[in-house]
Amino acid sequence: GTAPLVAVSGSTATGVARAGLLDTCVDGLDGVGVRVGCVQLAPHEGELPPWAAASVGRQLDLLDVADVLVCNAGHGVLAKALVRGVPMVCIPLAGDQKENAARAARAGAAVVIPPAKVTPHAVRDAVLRVLTDPTFAAAARRVADSAAGMGGPFAAEVTERALRA
Repeated sequence: GTAPLVAVSGSTATGVARAGLLDTCVDGLDGVGVRVGCVQLAPHEGELPPWAAASVGRQLDLLDVADVLVCNAGHGVLAKALVRGVPMVCIPLAGDQKENAARAARAGAAVVIPPAKVTPHAVRDAVLRVLTDPTFAAAARRVADSAAGMGGPFAAEVTERALRA
């Protein structure tokens, strides 16, 4: 379809309560005219509406076409989204997630929902805010632009310079 695509990614951190993020998103986004896609580590149990899909696979393909990401703000998925210019709704649960989410919000690229306030309604409001306010996408693009050229070859070059020094 052509409706905005909301990517959903729960935490892969061991021991982090992540069950229900996709279902919460689907419940909250029902009827608002978006598509929901989720790539996860294990198959989704249960039925999804026709405008939502979940499968086992890599996040990158989904993030390349996503309009917004709902995630727990772990470093990996947050970095993948930001280097692609994808704005986010962050629901930090543990570890570095709270600080990562706060930094993305300070950059203007994310809305943060504290875990205790997560409801389908709160997710819907946050996703719609990110989708309808172009400043979030613009901020995420600015972050992506600032990271251009900083991939593997850049890291290797910096490492080699440091080793020579």
